[in-house]
Formats: sequence, C-alpha cells, structure tokens
Amino acid sequence: MIAQEELIFESEELESESKKGWTLSGILNPSATSAVLKTSLQKDLLAAFVVSLIALPLCMGIAIASGFPAVSGIYTALIGGLIITFISGTHVDIKGPASGLCIIILGAVHAFGENGQNPFPYVLACFFVAGIVQMIFALLRFGALGDSFPASAVLGMMASFGIMIAIKQFSVLIGAHPHGKTALSLLTEIPESVAHMHIPVAIIGIISLAIMIGMGFLKGAWTAYVPAPLVVIIVAVPLGLLFDIGALTNTETGVNEYLVSLPNNLFEGIMFPDFTQLISLTSLQYIIMIALAGSLESLLSSKAIEMADTKSRKSRLNKDLFAIGMGNSLLALIGGLPMISDAKRSLINVSYGAQSAWSNFFHAGFLLLIVVVGGPLIRLVPQAALAGILMYIAYKLASPKQLSAAYKIGPEQLIVFLTTMIICLFTNLLWGILAGIILELIIHMYFGVPLKSLFGTKADLKQDAEQNYTLHIYDAAVFSNYMGIKKYLLTLPEYSNVTFDFSEAKVVDHTFLEHLYYYEENIRKKGGQIVLAGLDHHKHLSDHPLASRRIVDSDMLTERQEQMQLFAAKNGYAFDHRIVSNLSKLEGFLETKHIQIKLQRNVLSGNYYSINFELSDLMLTHNAGGRSHSINMTNALFSIPGMNIPEFILEPDGFTDDFKDNSDFKDIDFTQHAVFSYYYLLKGPNQNAISDFFTASLIRFFEKNKGFRLESKHNMIFVYKKARRIKPENLTMLIDFTKALLYELYVQKNLSIRTP
Repeated sequence: MIAQEELIFESEELESESKKGWTLSGILNPSATSAVLKTSLQKDLLAAFVVSLIALPLCMGIAIASGFPAVSGIYTALIGGLIITFISGTHVDIKGPASGLCIIILGAVHAFGENGQNPFPYVLACFFVAGIVQMIFALLRFGALGDSFPASAVLGMMASFGIMIAIKQFSVLIGAHPHGKTALSLLTEIPESVAHMHIPVAIIGIISLAIMIGMGFLKGAWTAYVPAPLVVIIVAVPLGLLFDIGALTNTETGVNEYLVSLPNNLFEGIMFPDFTQLISLTSLQYIIMIALAGSLESLLSSKAIEMADTKSRKSRLNKDLFAIGMGNSLLALIGGLPMISDAKRSLINVSYGAQSAWSNFFHAGFLLLIVVVGGPLIRLVPQAALAGILMYIAYKLASPKQLSAAYKIGPEQLIVFLTTMIICLFTNLLWGILAGIILELIIHMYFGVPLKSLFGTKADLKQDAEQNYTLHIYDAAVFSNYMGIKKYLLTLPEYSNVTFDFSEAKVVDHTFLEHLYYYEENIRKKGGQIVLAGLDHHKHLSDHPLASRRIVDSDMLTERQEQMQLFAAKNGYAFDHRIVSNLSKLEGFLETKHIQIKLQRNVLSGNYYSINFELSDLMLTHNAGGRSHSINMTNALFSIPGMNIPEFILEPDGFTDDFKDNSDFKDIDFTQHAVFSYYYLLKGPNQNAISDFFTASLIRFFEKNKGFRLESKHNMIFVYKKARRIKPENLTMLIDFTKALLYELYVQKNLSIRTP
C-alpha cells in the first residue's frame, strides 16, 4: 500500500502505442490467432460458456432498459464476439452492451419519438456516427482518455447512471406503467406506481432482486459455478408460468409488456438507420454523449481488466477503441446497441480461467446457440426478472458506499462526486462531467496551482546513475497534467529506478496518486522501482493513503527535522534536511540484503579528531519474492584518510532482523577470540585482509560494544543498529558508538592524533 510520507512502486515495462504505433498491417489481434487457440482452447471454452449464461439476461435487460428490443443487446454481444474479437486490442475482455449507456440511449429514444414517430432509425444513425467519432478518437490516440478525468467526477457520473437506472427500472420491477419519461418525472410517480403495481409481476421482480442480493452473501465453492443472473432466470420463468404472465396484456396497448419479446429468428429483428435527422442539435448532442461515455466506460473497464489478467498483459487501448468504433458503426446498420469492453463480464471471464481473446469469440458462439435453440424458452422470461438484475447493478453503481468512499478520500472529493452526480441527474452526462472537471480545477487553483500548470507539465528529469533517475515535478501533479508526466516515463529504459520528487509541487491530487497505485499493480514482478518523495511538507486532506496533498510551507520542517535540528545545534553539528541528489557514495551498501538505497535526507554532519562523519535518514526498498516495500532507517557513515579498509560485513550472528545477508562469503572465525566468533558473523571477499584489519584490540572493542552492524565499501564504513529509523532523542547512542570506533581505528593503526 501507499505510506503516509512516501510511496514505493516497481516501474512499469511500458508498452506505449505512442512509441510503437499500429497500422492496418497489424490490425489483427495477436491474442486471437490459431497458435493461441491451440494452447488456450479448453480454458477459454469453459470460461466462455459461463460468461454466455450471464451475458444473455444482461444483454436483454440492458437493451430493454435502453428502450430498444431485447434482440438489439444480443446483436451487440454477437458482433462484439464473432467479429470484433479478431481486430480488438485486448486479451480477455468481453464485448457487449453497456449498462452505463442505457440512460443516454433511452433519452435519445424519447427525444426522437416525441412526435409519435419510430425513433429507432434516427437513434441508430447517431450510433453510426458515434462509432466513426470513436475511430477518430483512436486515430488521434485518445486511448489515454480515461487518465484525463478526475476519478471522483467519473464515479459521480457512474453513480448518476445507477440512480437513473434504478428509478426507471423500478416500475418494470413491480409491473406498473407510469406516464413519465425522464428520471425525475418517474421519481415523482413512484407512489402512484406502487399503488397500481401488478402483484404477481411485483412478486417475480422482488424475488429476482432478492436473489441477486442474497447470492452475494452465500458462501461455498458451488456459488462460483452458479451465476446469480442465471439463478434469477431459472426461478423467474416457472413463477411466470405459475402466475400465467403470458396471458396478461397492457390495458392501454393490448400488448403483453411483461415478457421478453424476441423475434422468431435473428434476421427478423434487424433495423436500419435513417440519416435524415442527423443534422440537428439533438443528434449532435447524443452522438457526442454516446461516443464520449462509451469510450470512457470501455477504457476504464479495460484498465480494470488489465489488473486482473493473470498474465499481466497490456491492452492496446487505441487499437481497441478503433475496433469498438468500427463495431458500433456496423451494429448501427443492423439495429444493435453500442458495445464496450464490459468490466463485469470480463472479470468473470478471467476468474473462470480465460487465457485469450478466443474466450470472447466462444462466449458469442454459445450465446448464439442458446438464442437459436432456446428461443421459445427465452420468450418466457419476465421483464421484471431482468429489471431485478438491473436494479442490483444500479445499486452497485450508486451504493452509499460510494459516498462514504469519496468522503474518506477527502471532503473535496465528495463535493466533486456529488456535483457531478447531481448535474448529470438534472441535465445530462456532458454538463455533469464538465462540471466535475471545472470544480476540481477550481479546487486546485484555490490551493495555489497556477492556471498554466493545470494543463502543462513542468518537470526536470535527471540521471543519477546507471538505471537510476530522479524526476522533479514542479507546481502540480494533478489529473489534468498526468499524461505529461507519463511521457517522461516513456523516455526511460525498461526496469529503470525512478524517484519522483514532489517537494516543489503545490498539489498532488487523488487521481494522480490513484494512477500511480494502479501503476504499481501493473508493474509488480517487473523489476524496476519507483519512489515518490518530497511529500514531508504536504498536508493530507484526509487520512486516506490516496488523499490529495497540498503543500503547506516548503521551508517548514517536520517534527522530526525540528528535533534533529535542535539536537545538532546543542551538540555543535551541522544539519541539512534537504534530499541529497547524489547517492554515489552509498552505492553498494546493503545490496546483499536485496536492499536498494533510494533516498537520503536529514543529514547531520560532525567532526571528530579532524575526521568527518555523518548521520542521515535513508529510504530503502527491500525486494523479496517479487514484492517491494519501503524501509526507513538511520545510519552513520565515515571514512579515514590514509587508511586501507577492506570490504567486509559485520553483524551479530542469529540476529532477529527482517533482512538476511545473502552473500556467498564464508564466516571468518578467530580461534583466540571465541566470544567474538560466537557473537558475530564476519564476511568479505578477502579473508586475509579482513583478518589483518581486525586486530585483537578492535575485536575486544566489538565484544564490549555489541548490537551494531557494519559494512565497509569504497574505504568507507557504514554503521547502523537496525534497519529502523532512530528517534532523535536516541541519536547519541549511534554517535557515541561511531566516535568510539573512529578513535579505536586511529589508535590501532598508530595514526597521529591529538589527545582530546
């Protein structure tokens, strides 16, 4: 996780489309080749079958909630699996209709159907153009679009979708027929809908919703193999037959509106677009909303699926966005809904062992087989059952936990979340997400970020040593300039060790930190590392590890630094709290323990018998078992001019510490000093030189002063008690030992010193 003062991450093996590009010659998905099929067939078939059982009710439910026939959602999954699989840029993503778009699409259906005309052809025309817009997004390399929105604004937008889905599906759940079309008008009609609900339909709907909720609480291995939506259908169909739902008709229309309507064959459901109303403000509005919301939801889903991919493969987001746009334009020509990479179905796909894009293809194949063979059975599914499934999805999107989570991250994030959600509810997606972005920018400016730094990246990249870099970020590290920072990473060699210095960044926001958190998840087990430093003077806006931080006073010392400065002044030492940019003199120390020194600061310098020594705080990274975590410790360091000090490691034998020495050197024993040999491990590459250096007097010194660990490299001696940070009031212990060791080395080597 991310610590209070610093964050440590492994660096990413960056696969950048801005570097590699993609052309028509490489349009085919490498995860959907015949060679891949041979190795993944069995696992992909199993996962695809399970996903198809879940996808069927979801596809139909989303289509109905969008105001379209149920078959339109099935078309989306079929095209997304049978065709788009081979040109997409993802590996285990499942393509299908988007629950987040159903409110936008339903709004379009109502807008184009106000005059009693058939709205579907005009809405399909919007789908067609929206697909072209998505392809343009991809060609302009907007695949990183998901990185450019504040996280709380995106969550607020999704919460508004959940609220609107719940409001609009409630009447379907209980079998009522309200007159309102918008979410707000339907909300005001809820009491009337309850008063006129159809009892048998309501029973089916409530039971379906209860199953969706209850399945989440059940434990046992069997629950992993029985998807909740499938259980809903299995229970709802017999209940529909029991209550004879098929015999019911709407008294106003004379049509049965309680069961799923499916054509006798898939060709009968095909509809065609009508472009005659395309040049209008209404069409333009819905084209932009569908293209933007669909792209954003798909990109965010793909990023989430990358995290779950057992092979840690990177998706080519621009390539996938182009494929989705092409698929959406194709779907518009036959009456299908726009597709996305669906996170829920894709994560289930991964959990059941999917290995390649073939799982998406097979899921569509199974779905086609179920629809063709089981058509008569599907027509017995009550719409109230599908409403129960969608109500549960809506609850997940707009759960009170979302509000609580936003507040825990910070009060300003809750404000952005609520503002976006409310404006989306009262206007539309475009105004809502725009309001969230503007509000977040205003908050950053209030905290002192210059306007130009909100969108521009002011940073300085320096190479400290081979594969070691420091990236100084100035003014701001926020959602709107994250892509500029990411470009710096793309210039670095793979497996680089990068230190981010935020000491001069006025604000580091939640979205930026969240990107880095997921960055850590993506790059685990990859090799390089990243350290975020310079946050000592930043105030956290909450206790959440990913809370935004704003700088309070760059010259203000922390409590520890104040105590160390006071200690130095009382004892005649110099003190510098700043980060040391050059770590070359510390290179090689602690490396046998799989530890890397990443940062040095709080340097306390002294002089003893004209010999300089220093104490400092170090930030380390410890690598073990493919994982990396941070360590803070205090050490002493000195060298003695004119003295040849062999390379060695000295530490108590059998000490209980988190880190073990993994060098291959043998322990050096001194037969005449059994106590020393029993208590200490002494190792190094030149045993003779070490034996000569450790005289009887020096050995007796260590027998009297137990508990310290020493390493010698480059004619310097590195001293520490444990790999822990020493409290300021205990610094005297380390200083006294260092001084005593300095004196002992001078004496034993017969160096000329002044008597103190």
